[in-house]
Amino acid sequence: MPELEPVKTESAILSYQRATWSNVGFAFGICSTLVAVLIVNITQIANGSYVMLVLAVGYLGLVPWTYFAMTQRPRGAVRVPIKKAIIELLLAVPLTFALYFVMAWVSYFVYQMGLHSPGDVEIQTQIGQMQSGDLWWPVLFIAFVGPIAEEIVCRGFLLNAIKSRTNWALALVVQAILFAGLHSYSMVGQAMIFVFGLVFGGLYLWRKSLLSSIFVHCLLNGLLVSVAFWNGQLTLDSPFLGVTTEQVDDGVVVVDVAESSPAQSLGLKIGDKITACGENSVRKPEHIVWIVQSHPLDEDFPIWLTRDGKELYFEAKLMTRRQYQQLVSQPK
Repeated sequence: MPELEPVKTESAILSYQRATWSNVGFAFGICSTLVAVLIVNITQIANGSYVMLVLAVGYLGLVPWTYFAMTQRPRGAVRVPIKKAIIELLLAVPLTFALYFVMAWVSYFVYQMGLHSPGDVEIQTQIGQMQSGDLWWPVLFIAFVGPIAEEIVCRGFLLNAIKSRTNWALALVVQAILFAGLHSYSMVGQAMIFVFGLVFGGLYLWRKSLLSSIFVHCLLNGLLVSVAFWNGQLTLDSPFLGVTTEQVDDGVVVVDVAESSPAQSLGLKIGDKITACGENSVRKPEHIVWIVQSHPLDEDFPIWLTRDGKELYFEAKLMTRRQYQQLVSQPK
């Protein structure tokens, strides 16, 4: 009697199709995330919020098969009762402040050791120089759009997709690495982002809800925006020169000159090596900030620098940051 071929049931066929599309979605998600990491680091975008937003929209709408790559996600990751959402929000508040204070202390020691890069604080500097009416876009993108998109991509997709194929520990580390790669900071800055990726991923695995990491991420970024803005407001009436510098082996080098600033009017150029200012020697970028802010506005500000091997001396007329904002906001 000839053997009969087993008949595939409808459920078996459906399982096979889901497994196939799951692998397709997983491969697409990993490859597209790696491409996004390359884009962010090659173009030196300050953060990957815009790229992450595109990825998140793709995962949620344009590429529906990635749903199958998340078949082992916690059920609460999609539908969360109001009561649980409130609990997660209340839990997120103290966690956010704890993370902020830890980050503040680490940043302080990194800054004191000279391991930071101007790019690591570029966004904070820009926010601090903004007027209140222009604050809507960093609040929208940095405190809401960016964190939500990043959590959907890194924790909602990557963490679950990798965990379903390996184990939770490896998935936690890999998604944190990719999360750090989507921020074009220095090595030290990316190391800090990597740690935050571990924290957000661990929180997601612990609470079984994507809302948990979204709440903490949004609150933390919102707190950073608020602190950067108010720090800028507190220095509005302090003297302003308009240079961004970077530490080198034997001093500091100008890496940016603000348009229409006293530094530009004086003729400072990118690549100038500042050796002293205000009768004080300069060894770190923060030295210039302290010396400028303590210099009387009604007195000329002396600067000694080296350009193309020649030692030069300038005297600048400082202005307050408030005066500078009013100057650049005037129509040309």
